Amino acid sequence: DYIVESEVVTEYVIRNVEGPGRVDDDRMYPLNDPTACQCVDSFLRKWYPVVDKYYGVLCARSEKEVRSKQQKFVTSLFELEKELCCQGDFILGDTFSLGECIAAP
Repeated sequence: DYIVESEVVTEYVIRNVEGPGRVDDDRMYPLNDPTACQCVDSFLRKWYPVVDKYYGVLCARSEKEVRSKQQKFVTSLFELEKELCCQGDFILGDTFSLGECIAAP
């Protein structure tokens, strides 16, 4: 129930597109570091429910439904926050990652 196109495209670009400063640079999704990949993947698993719950609030048709959906949305944010273990400014500490690409509209 989520839009995967942006993740698929972003991951493809990260893995395959060369550019300025991009010479075998896999920092955004470090394939050679299973722990870092797990951090990004875990964050994204928690991110998609946040998006779903957010759209649930936007599509609610009554105040009662808004309150119900809003509580679920807030709960999903608390679950996502657990992934942000104060390692730094980003999911991978000081390194901008695929997770931020997907989460930032």
